Amino acid sequence: MFNILKSIFTKKTVLITSVVLLILSSTVTILMVTVFNEYEIHRSIEIDSDEDVLKYNFPGDGSEEFPFLIENFKFKTNELVDVHIFNTTYNFIIRNCYFITKGWSIVIGNQISGRIEIVGNTFKLKLNDKYIIQIAINMGEAQNISIERNRFLGESSNFQTGLISSFCSDISIQDNYFKSLTIRFSYSQNIIMNNNEIEIEKDAYSYVSAYDVTNITISSTVSTHDYLGLHVSNCIRANLFNNSLLKGDIIIRNYQVEEYYKHQIGDNFINGKEFGFFVNITDQELSEQYSSIHLIQSSNIIIIDQNQNGINTGMKLELCLNCSIVNNSIADSRSDSIAIFNSNHTLIDNTVISQSRSESIFIDSSPNTTIKDCSINDNYASGEYQSYLYITARSIKIIDSPNSTIENNQISSERCSLEMKYSPDSAILSNKFTSVDITSLISDKEVFNTLTIDNNTLNEKQLGIFIDQQNIEINQNYSQIIAINSSEITISNTDFELREALAISLYNCTNIILNSCSFTAKSSTTHKAIYFRNCSFVQIEDVSFENSSVEVRYCDNFEINNLHVVNLYNTGIVFSDGMDLTLENCFFKTNYRSLELSNMQNILISKTICNQGKIDVFSSDNITIQEIQFIEAYNCIWISNSSRINILHNLFQYEETAISLTEIDIVPNNITIMNNTLLGGKKGIVLTLITGQVEIKENAIVGNSEEGIWAHHCDYVTISNNFIANNEIGVFLESSSHCLISYNIFERNTNFGVKLSSFSKYNHIYLNNFIENNIKGDYQVYDDGQNNRWNSVSLIGNFWSNCNQDNCGTDGTGLARDYHPLDEPVDIPYNASYFNIDTSENPINFGAFVLAMSLLTIFVLRKRKKS
Repeated sequence: MFNILKSIFTKKTVLITSVVLLILSSTVTILMVTVFNEYEIHRSIEIDSDEDVLKYNFPGDGSEEFPFLIENFKFKTNELVDVHIFNTTYNFIIRNCYFITKGWSIVIGNQISGRIEIVGNTFKLKLNDKYIIQIAINMGEAQNISIERNRFLGESSNFQTGLISSFCSDISIQDNYFKSLTIRFSYSQNIIMNNNEIEIEKDAYSYVSAYDVTNITISSTVSTHDYLGLHVSNCIRANLFNNSLLKGDIIIRNYQVEEYYKHQIGDNFINGKEFGFFVNITDQELSEQYSSIHLIQSSNIIIIDQNQNGINTGMKLELCLNCSIVNNSIADSRSDSIAIFNSNHTLIDNTVISQSRSESIFIDSSPNTTIKDCSINDNYASGEYQSYLYITARSIKIIDSPNSTIENNQISSERCSLEMKYSPDSAILSNKFTSVDITSLISDKEVFNTLTIDNNTLNEKQLGIFIDQQNIEINQNYSQIIAINSSEITISNTDFELREALAISLYNCTNIILNSCSFTAKSSTTHKAIYFRNCSFVQIEDVSFENSSVEVRYCDNFEINNLHVVNLYNTGIVFSDGMDLTLENCFFKTNYRSLELSNMQNILISKTICNQGKIDVFSSDNITIQEIQFIEAYNCIWISNSSRINILHNLFQYEETAISLTEIDIVPNNITIMNNTLLGGKKGIVLTLITGQVEIKENAIVGNSEEGIWAHHCDYVTISNNFIANNEIGVFLESSSHCLISYNIFERNTNFGVKLSSFSKYNHIYLNNFIENNIKGDYQVYDDGQNNRWNSVSLIGNFWSNCNQDNCGTDGTGLARDYHPLDEPVDIPYNASYFNIDTSENPINFGAFVLAMSLLTIFVLRKRKKS
């Protein structure tokens, strides 16, 4: 007996042990019965024809009486598919197998005839790095499939699928157990899903979905723990009955209202309450408690005294007339608490809605809707719930619904509490808001002029709306401001506390002064404080923004002074399609962009600190960026497709790139980069695809781990009077020609002072000092190009710290050399004024001081050498 047990345990087996309690009279006898279910480890099975089946020697002959039997195998392969059955006429049974899936467990497709039974198997889907989506069974163009008494064990409902059926027919799915998996059917017919249990992990969401399926039955489904959705969309003759969901939703959608009449929906329960599905009813009061209510093409219905909790959509009305939703309570809905589509004369009255994860009330194409005396609180405790859907949703959202009324509601929300679009002749009266989406109300001026907006408060202050007015003075009495077609506007000495919506929106206004104001958002998200559009002659001074930003479009003559912006999640200020911008004496602390400018003309940005953030410029003209301090930035200045660019007297501290100019082919463009100090990161100045005159002069470019200056596919670049030291490569010309490099100091660059790649031609390099570059090599420069000259036309070369008349060549295949080297260093008149930037309030001042002292030391040592 011992030897038999030993042989069993030494095989590759899985042992299933059962304990049977036999109760005999008053004595309890425990009998241990051990059942050995032996799994044979099997490689993946790939069948693409009837002939492929025969090579596996499965029991059976493939007939209906004796189907091929795939049984008692354990699949733990590294293949994408464990069992692949295509293009066969045979019958199969896949039984008592164990799948540990990295990709797809079973894939069935193009089944010509025959029946496949999948019975009593275990599928364990594990997340891994290679495959995001794992599927236990995938069926396409298959028929006569039976899936019974299987266990489908997932680890994440968000990424894993138990079953997929597409273009299939006659599929039976019964008595299975699913854990945290979705099930999907599409473009199929005759689907029966009966008596299955679906367990959902806590705080997860799984669903059974059917799209464009004819004759589908989903019955006796039981879900436990968390949200399960039964979604039936664009299906014909759907039968949903006897399903019991702990939490979740039943969603039924059809494009044609006639298709709703063909469904059989009944005896479905969510959280112990029946799901209410009603088609074409009239003159009724729905006061019996329902988990959620879906009302279609009905009239004169009153939905009253409902208490709904933990559902997807509480109440959904489609194609209804004269219906009322009165005295209800809806909490913790995953989607819209109330959704009204294509209905007329709907009343929502005295209803309490809390913690909706999407819109609390969503109205679409439903004129004459009235929402009054409701209480909406969308707020969650700090950190309790946050998602993109929640942030972008609205407490009340109304689209294409004219003659609607929102009156006497109390709405508390950290997000936007009202959004109304394309709904003329509507009224917003006597509401108490904490946040309103101003831009949506005025997105169409003609519609806005038809609205009646009166006696609303926002955060217990008046909501200010000014249309066609002059000489407006705004102070602390207003919490949110709209001004349209107005002039002589002064907004001063006001503190705005932001939620998700804008504090100020100005459209088609002129002569605006914004002075001594602050805009603060409590949470660190992408709040926008002010929006200017089609405005002119704007002065902004002594204004601060915390966790908030500004957007300016189609505006002219902007003057900004002493602005303070702290925004770690969004761009500080966005300008586009305007002209004549002056921004001076400002401070930005942003993780990404401080400023973004596109399609602008005549820009001056001066005497400003950018802490961590950068300046991006697109398709603009006449740009001057001067006396800017970039502190601990990743990138500093990025300019694309622009012309007439001046970058002057700036101080850069960065990780990646200080200045990047790219794709500039406007001639003439007159690009000047002058008197800047670049305290290195990776690359100092990067020029890419530039055609035209570029002048880089009188800069200090120090300490880059790669190139100090890198020109890629650029021509006619002049690099002069610069101090370029302690980079890996001082200047790298890659496929760049006709460039002039003169009067520069190249010192202690670890690789080469200057490097010229192949296809770099006709460049002139002379009157430079090359001092101890590439100290471990023989040559300080590298020339792999063609026809590059290392002397001037007047036969003046460069100073080399390591060569004489006989040893002044270059490394590289170009075989170039300096035929007229200088005996003494060139007295290079570069301007050191770039160290005179005031850094008294800047945490980089110590670094700038160290840099200045280092350069001074180098200068003194060089003088000693000369003496």
